[in-house]
Amino acid sequence: MLTLLLMKPKDVAPDVKCLLVDLDGTLLGAYDVFARIRFIRKMLWVLRKYGGWLVALKTLMAVQGVFKRSPRGRPRTNAEKAARVMAAGLKLPVAQSEKLMNDTLGGIFPTLKRFFYPMPGAREFLEWAKPRYPMVLATNPVWPLEIIEMRVKWAGIDPSIFRSITHARRMHSCKPELAYYRQILKEEGFEPRQCLLIGNDVKNDLPAVNAGIPVFVVTGKAGLKKITVPKGAAQAWSGDFKALRKFLA
Repeated sequence: MLTLLLMKPKDVAPDVKCLLVDLDGTLLGAYDVFARIRFIRKMLWVLRKYGGWLVALKTLMAVQGVFKRSPRGRPRTNAEKAARVMAAGLKLPVAQSEKLMNDTLGGIFPTLKRFFYPMPGAREFLEWAKPRYPMVLATNPVWPLEIIEMRVKWAGIDPSIFRSITHARRMHSCKPELAYYRQILKEEGFEPRQCLLIGNDVKNDLPAVNAGIPVFVVTGKAGLKKITVPKGAAQAWSGDFKALRKFLA
């Protein structure tokens, strides 16, 4: 009996009822520097028409800053907040700013496809998980739904396998804000301990433990490893997709 009490318990997956799956770096890889440069150049080329290059640069930086701020005051979606900031920067009506943003993103993103690629093992894992768990695509919600669905397809994945997707017109905050994770839980109807967040970014994904959500950080290293988290937070692990599948089986 004493020997059993002293034995270190084996890591066991929580009672998972839903998988919250990240997109960038988890399902979809990128030649990030090249993709960013091309995106910024094309955005500036469009925005410069409304006040010149300097105004375009300041406005784009201000829009990017919106997604890094904690939500305050009246709840607005990320898309609404971005459109308002762009409208102020370019001195346009908000409705025109929103249309400009949607049209510009819709024109730019298809040209970026060659900078992205499927992450090894991701699609196979989702095919295994699909009949076993409801899945939410818990991507950082800075893009509209149609852009995210396009990028999911670049990963070789059918977006319809997800019961819902976090996108800019739905969410009021971004990772790593706890408000982002709490909004998912509220809208999906799950308790934190019933979910497992699957991501690759320690900075953006791991903080979900502070909302009570267990986290699995996907890495290129085989095998399962426990991650040390703050006292009172949910548990976290790391490993590759094979380890994740074994962990959940």
